[in-house]
This record gives sequence, C-alpha cells and structure tokens, in this order.
Amino acid sequence: MSGTPPGHPALVAETWFWCQKHQAAERDPSACAAVQRFGPYPSREAAESYSATASARSQAWDEADERWREG
Repeated sequence: MSGTPPGHPALVAETWFWCQKHQAAERDPSACAAVQRFGPYPSREAAESYSATASARSQAWDEADERWREG
C-alpha cells in the first residue's frame, strides 16, 4: 500500500477486502484481523472474485517456475 495508514478514511473509501471469517466483501480494514482478510482490492467485485484472481496468479507463477527450471 501507499503511505496511508490502515483505517484512514481515504483508504477505507477506496478499497475493499475479502473477509474469510464472514465470507463477504468488506470496506473496513479494521473490522477483522489482517490474517482473516485478503486485499485490498479496488472494488467490491474484485474482492468477491479474490479466489479466481489468486488462482490465476498461482497458475502464472507455477508456469514461470516451470519455464525457469527447464532453462
């Protein structure tokens, strides 16, 4: 993140988090412990699709690792 402190009104207004505890997109970064949330995301939709985003990134990293191993 930028230098904006957690809970700052500007940060809360512009970002979303996915809360594993509540299984919901949330705007307040201080609502749940950091270990229970993913983000920040730029929109509610992005937070709600966290799983697809994480899977795509993991797949891309795995493919990059495989290319690196193969030389």
